[in-house]
Amino acid sequence: MRLTKRLGIITSSTLISAGALLAASAAPATAATPVFCNGHYLCVEEVGQSIDTMYIDMWPPTDSFKGHFQLQTPEGTSTSSGNRTNLPGSGNEVTLTVPVVYGKYCATAWKWNGGSSYTKLGYLCFTAGA
Repeated sequence: MRLTKRLGIITSSTLISAGALLAASAAPATAATPVFCNGHYLCVEEVGQSIDTMYIDMWPPTDSFKGHFQLQTPEGTSTSSGNRTNLPGSGNEVTLTVPVVYGKYCATAWKWNGGSSYTKLGYLCFTAGA
């Protein structure tokens, strides 16, 4: 289940948009959330939330790779997409779900080299929450 955008995201010192959780029902965002990208293999966008869950889309903007995406939360936990062939372009996003917590989230694109060997292809952090 994917809900509408309602979460403010800020990076470094730039305020992109702000929102607040006022009710458990979904409501349209007042401004679109930004897309953050790092290199050829990692773009991240907050695409929605419920009262306690945030939905983050991750995808490679230009080049495909076999591997997975990882998202670390402000609480120090992480979630991963699992290895797969990640293709660039709309419709190929991986959606990860994490608890809504204000703070710094960090995303990583990992190329699978076989076995338990990985290469970091992209990394970025953003602050989310309202």
